[in-house]
Amino acid sequence: MIKKSKIVLLALMCCSGFVFSQVGINTTSPQTTFDIQAKKPTGTDGSPEGLLVPRIDRQRAQSMTNIPVSTLIHINDFSTGSQSGTAVNIDTEGYYFFDGVAWVKMITANNIQNVYKNDGSLSGNRIVTQNDKKLAFRGTATNAFSVDNLTLSVDAQNHRVGLGTDAPTAALDLKGAARLRDINTNEGANKDRVLVSDNAGYIKTVYDVPRRAVYHTSSIAPGASEIITVTESNFLFSQINVTSTNQCTRTMISSFSRNGNTLNFLGAQARSAIGNWTLLDAEGNYGSIKFPNVLGCGDGGNGTQFDYDIKITSNIVTITNRGNVNKSYSIRILTNL
Repeated sequence: MIKKSKIVLLALMCCSGFVFSQVGINTTSPQTTFDIQAKKPTGTDGSPEGLLVPRIDRQRAQSMTNIPVSTLIHINDFSTGSQSGTAVNIDTEGYYFFDGVAWVKMITANNIQNVYKNDGSLSGNRIVTQNDKKLAFRGTATNAFSVDNLTLSVDAQNHRVGLGTDAPTAALDLKGAARLRDINTNEGANKDRVLVSDNAGYIKTVYDVPRRAVYHTSSIAPGASEIITVTESNFLFSQINVTSTNQCTRTMISSFSRNGNTLNFLGAQARSAIGNWTLLDAEGNYGSIKFPNVLGCGDGGNGTQFDYDIKITSNIVTITNRGNVNKSYSIRILTNL
């Protein structure tokens, strides 16, 4: 009698499927092709309900042929068979479905693979488009974030960044050469500061740093003069060095300091001859230097070859050649920024 009832029930289900193309379990109004509803959807009844899919080991799954796409199984033993062929993805217990080529692991909370739980490698280039969204990293470790170990290291514990080191000792610790491009060369309205480093490599700014400007005259004939226009803003308070050479590689150098409109002579020498300074005006900004007994040279220069006058008015430097041969002069000006 029981067997006949089962046969009748099976027949009714089949007929229902033929007529309506839908089968219902615990429901007379199936909503889909196969609609399973709980026998007791609420309450405290302890009897299990649900869908139990076939449970097999890996070898059994690997041995299957002619598998329809979307077939669902549960692997309860992955120690059998081998991780190859259609079982190439079967490396743990769990649910798998067939995609036409191999069994594919269904993602669950226990086997999900992501950067928060697992290491991995990119399979290609990736771009993160943030638009107006922020991307923040928060950490407390000394090397909380790094790129290729030493290329970039972020010390989140001490709020430091290292370039070329994974143990930065300052807010920005650079080990290696640095290069700055497209620097603003415009002088600020106020005095600009200069970056320097101390013996330990720590960078700091300084204010009064000498800046050198060099000006060159053309070849000035004996008795002729040439005017140089100085563009340094602090020329009124500066040090001035005037140099010249001859074909015998002998060099003349003379030094002055300028304090406002007053030109102070510091000293001069041409080889072994010491220069003598003679002030030529009452304002103190015009004078003459002569070098007694300078040895002659193959270019025709005699004992007067390095003698010259210098006059400074405002930002104008006038050099007059008092020697007997043509001479070119270099004027080096040291000022503070």
